[in-house]
Amino acid sequence: MAESSTHMMFVNRLVEEAEKIVPSNNKSLIYSDKPTSLSKPPRTNENFVPDLYYCFKDLLIIGEAKTADDVEREHSLSQYESYVEAAISFKGKSILIFASPWFTKNTMKNNIRKIFKKYNSHIECRFLTELGEAEII
Repeated sequence: MAESSTHMMFVNRLVEEAEKIVPSNNKSLIYSDKPTSLSKPPRTNENFVPDLYYCFKDLLIIGEAKTADDVEREHSLSQYESYVEAAISFKGKSILIFASPWFTKNTMKNNIRKIFKKYNSHIECRFLTELGEAEII
């Protein structure tokens, strides 16, 4: 499926943020779901492919990029839950990164908080927009 240029811009933001977290000698282990990527992220147990994936030793990072039209779709909500489940079950530190337009960030955060409440858990989350730095909750 061809992805929009807006979606790809958000995927690039995910990669930039992950590269700030991952040690420089492990950056080649960051997988992204971009047309130019040689290795794609693995599927979750629910058969979703995140836009970004990194897993090495005791650190897991899963990233998902959304355009404004996709933030609240049922498919997207199922993806978020799948990624939270994967992060919760990981035996180490998990970080979830979400990228979306600035005016959808609070909606995205609220959706993730609902999932955390359902699982009575919290994982570090970073919310990115096209306007600047990550907000971490």
